[in-house]
Amino acid sequence: MRAILKKIKTLSALDPSEFAALVAYIEHLGQTSLASYSLFYSEYSSKLIKQYNLRIPKYYFGADEIVNYCVQNIANLTAAKNMALHSFPFPHSYSSFIEQICSQEQNDFVVADLLNMFAIDPEENNIYPSPRQTDIVKIFEDGNAKKETGLDFHFKRLQNYSFISRIQTIKYLQKHKATKDCFKTNAPDKIRGIYTNNQKSVYYLVYLTEADPKKAANACRLLNRMFYNTY
Repeated sequence: MRAILKKIKTLSALDPSEFAALVAYIEHLGQTSLASYSLFYSEYSSKLIKQYNLRIPKYYFGADEIVNYCVQNIANLTAAKNMALHSFPFPHSYSSFIEQICSQEQNDFVVADLLNMFAIDPEENNIYPSPRQTDIVKIFEDGNAKKETGLDFHFKRLQNYSFISRIQTIKYLQKHKATKDCFKTNAPDKIRGIYTNNQKSVYYLVYLTEADPKKAANACRLLNRMFYNTY
């Protein structure tokens, strides 16, 4: 891994096996050490985007899950917006993330600060599709979830959002890759996504649990914010 990290620092090209090893290393850091992952993010995240179009979340575990919780419980969080974050009855599984957030703040962190961090504005009528009642469905054109390096990790993040019922790849482009990865509404119950690694772009569809134009627009905005820091 030392040789791969050296290549990242010099913005050198990675071959497919090195890129796969890098993604596996990132997943390992995120699952075993929040502190190590945070250091890796600080040092390498901008280089990963610039050279390899690989976007990793600032918080490996917790951010997507808690944002999903927020949008599905927006009324309760709005009512408690001035409550200290540690006092709000979040599910126990989010405790590590809450502790990590609070430890990075100089002042007392309240519920409203958490909503502001992820651009969840209660005044914007944040209504989203209802949570799915069954397991998410993931469909790949060739039936192989590991075919495109990083795609499985990307889809694992998406499945944390309970308003998504199905994710399905529809097109692979190698010679004419997308210039920008993003989410766009495709229908009242559907969002189109683009994922690009150092080899090709993958176009896919995100199916929502409800067919509602307003809810689809809000879901699309939220995903762009969380994955690409855009609106």
